[in-house]
Amino acid sequence: MISLKTLKCLLEVWESFGYEAFKLEIKELGLLKKGFTISEIRKTILEDSEIMDGYIQVSTFEIRELPYKNKESKK
Repeated sequence: MISLKTLKCLLEVWESFGYEAFKLEIKELGLLKKGFTISEIRKTILEDSEIMDGYIQVSTFEIRELPYKNKESKK
């Protein structure tokens, strides 16, 4: 099981730096050696409403942060 904190971090990497950086971060964290696949991790993130709160999937490999969510969290 991957922690919620790690999954949120991976989502932020994906949104900020792109899908290739997301895949690289998964490899660097050693998650592939622990038996997880990139597809499983991607699917887990996209299907979890708590993780995706404040983000939207724009295309198959692109995630964007919702601007209004960002403003609300700073209040």
